[in-house]
Amino acid sequence: TVAEASRLHVARLQRELAELSDRAAKAQRDYLSLKLDFDRILDDAETERRRTHEETLLKLAKTFLPVIEDLRKSLVALSDEQRESPLGQTLTMIHTRALKNLESLKISPIPDAIGETPDTNLHEPIGTTEAPDLAGKIAQELEKGYTVTLDDQPKIITTSKVLIGQ
Repeated sequence: TVAEASRLHVARLQRELAELSDRAAKAQRDYLSLKLDFDRILDDAETERRRTHEETLLKLAKTFLPVIEDLRKSLVALSDEQRESPLGQTLTMIHTRALKNLESLKISPIPDAIGETPDTNLHEPIGTTEAPDLAGKIAQELEKGYTVTLDDQPKIITTSKVLIGQ
């Protein structure tokens, strides 16, 4: 009969609909799983990129900071007359430019702390010096320390080498 044929047709369509719904649900689950995997891979790649950038920057800084520090010490050792000479002016210009280049890499010197109590995170006391008015405080900075800012967090590259007054 027509009713029986219609009922069989509806039942077949319902089975097909259920089968297609199952396939669509499986495809949706597979898509979400692949999307999660892809997002995880992107996050891992970004983390690795940042880690590599940080390692490279620190290696570069640790290689060139001693040269910049030697240049700074040379400038400090110059007399006023020598500092005004063409060579002294050239050394000053090179040092200034090197510091600006470091700044563009978010590398900066640790601020002078003469007269302050040493901060063990920033200062490495390597000796004492006669300075009764600065007993227990930083009396002299022998070598600049530097920090780098990565992901808005400062990180010590090198500590300042200081003498403590006694």
